[in-house]
Amino acid sequence: MKPYPVDLRERLLQAEDAGLVRAEIARCFGISPRSLSRWRRLHREQGSPAPRPRPGRAPLLPPERWSALRAQVAAHPDATLAEHCARWAAEQGARVSEATMSRLLARVGAATQKQTLIARERDEAERAAFRAGAAALAPADLVFLDETDTPTTLTPLRARAPRGGRPWAGCRGGGASRWRSSPP
Repeated sequence: MKPYPVDLRERLLQAEDAGLVRAEIARCFGISPRSLSRWRRLHREQGSPAPRPRPGRAPLLPPERWSALRAQVAAHPDATLAEHCARWAAEQGARVSEATMSRLLARVGAATQKQTLIARERDEAERAAFRAGAAALAPADLVFLDETDTPTTLTPLRARAPRGGRPWAGCRGGGASRWRSSPP
């Protein structure tokens, strides 16, 4: 539960100073009389009824460093969590677990989505020229061979991209893939 705002605390203490009964103030505003006495003590001790800082650890990745994580995801969208952790440790000098990296990626808006794979060598002008040439061939004269032996297991099926975007990636064997908001 969030603490009550400082201005509300000050106004209620001023109402008590003006002569209103503590029980009546508590009943009207839906707070406990104990809260009023605690705020009075805080005001005496620290000069303000502001809440004390809540205990807890500082976040491993403060919001001002989220842009570096977003840049890492944009540069390597198909990296696994372990690869992201290793890269973050090497570049930023802070080790994080895979579970923490997963939570951080979700917090910065990098959703895990299915990749849409495209050929890196794709050239629309060459494809149009090939189609035009193939249209003149007789289907009975064509022989099809499937000897590409392309391993499809080298490319992960999922990658990370900003919410609402789709990760377009090429095959992993030929170099790092890139995230794009639209197909090339």
